[in-house]
Amino acid sequence: MKNVKLKGFRQTIPLEEAVEKLVREASIRPLEAEEVPLLGASGRVLAGDVFSPLNVPPFDRAAMDGYAVKAEDTQGASASNPVLLKLSGEAEIGSEYRGSVGRGEAVQVGTGTPMPEGANSVLMFEYSRLLEDGKTVEAYKPLAPGENVAKAGEDVKAGEKILLEGRVLLPPDVAMLAAIGLSRVKVRVKPRVAVLSVGGELVEPEAEAASGKIRDSNRYFLLSALQRLGCTPLDLGIAPDEAEEIGSRISGVMREAHLYILCGGSSVGGRDVTLDALKGLEGFRLLFHGVSIRPGRPLAAGILKGKPVIMLPGYPAATMLTFHVFARRILSLMLGVKAAGLRVEGKLTRRIASQPGILDLVRVKVRRGEDGVRLIEPLRTAGAGVISSVVKADGLLLVPEPLEGYEQDETVEVELFRSPWEGVNG
Repeated sequence: MKNVKLKGFRQTIPLEEAVEKLVREASIRPLEAEEVPLLGASGRVLAGDVFSPLNVPPFDRAAMDGYAVKAEDTQGASASNPVLLKLSGEAEIGSEYRGSVGRGEAVQVGTGTPMPEGANSVLMFEYSRLLEDGKTVEAYKPLAPGENVAKAGEDVKAGEKILLEGRVLLPPDVAMLAAIGLSRVKVRVKPRVAVLSVGGELVEPEAEAASGKIRDSNRYFLLSALQRLGCTPLDLGIAPDEAEEIGSRISGVMREAHLYILCGGSSVGGRDVTLDALKGLEGFRLLFHGVSIRPGRPLAAGILKGKPVIMLPGYPAATMLTFHVFARRILSLMLGVKAAGLRVEGKLTRRIASQPGILDLVRVKVRRGEDGVRLIEPLRTAGAGVISSVVKADGLLLVPEPLEGYEQDETVEVELFRSPWEGVNG
């Protein structure tokens, strides 16, 4: 796709070219690894493959409450013709049974109890009865060897690769790490990302309403989004439209930050001074200014002393969507995340028109039709400042640059904003 000219910009570049340029010029790669306690690992990114050092479970254990027996002793058992077994003891959960199960014998066990030596199956209480003498068990069902027994290594075998490098750890993953005996795990260092909002009209959420002032929602979105991704946000607050002040805020975290995100002041208006402020800093180099996407064409990026700088447009919806399609991808590379976002397919409920040469970022709802078919409903195809259009959306449909749009009932692919673990957007 060729570079195109959009109103106000001499030239814009395609999104993929923008990503590739920043990755290449800033040498974006996964950050170093660090070891963290297991209870601090959820949401972190694995820095290497994990192999189990042991079997899970580590021993054969009863999968049901009942009696550990030899399966061959129960052959022919039925309700009308029970097999009699001698109760020779009771095994306790958490300790190994001292003794063994001989022919015609039974040992009482609970779910999770280590299987006594000599036993190869568990007769469930439902298919047995302890006689009044307290020493004889009636078996009403024949068993097969291994029945109602969880074998050693049935869940995980020693030496098995259980988690792959680049995986974002979820609570079940933490449980698995605990099950194989790990108390610490190697993960990628959290990228430290400096966030600065630019604009003399911006105020904090708690500020009293004043004419011409706007509460800064963009910075709160970015700080929250960074935490959700597993980064460490560095809040630089709100800077006025003054190049010297913007430069001072950035200079104050140069040693600490891995990446900078500036929001607002990146367009081509006379008051958009963000780029001027950065150009005034030693070691800054602009890579591009203007990307062929809608909304979000003022997107820009550069390098400051080897570290990436991303300049997002100031309108809220544009901020959110350009973060999603651009900044999030850069951060995922720094985190070493290998899995792509969750994508689903469905049928469009109406036609979407698009201008060739522009990548349209269309906010959509995902729902089920009466016939059970997944439907993709566009919420809004324009409006860079409408926060509610993103809040109400389930995901994002990208209309590629060469297309003039999609037709109604056409099957399209959507990237969801939420994972199944985070629930659905009501």
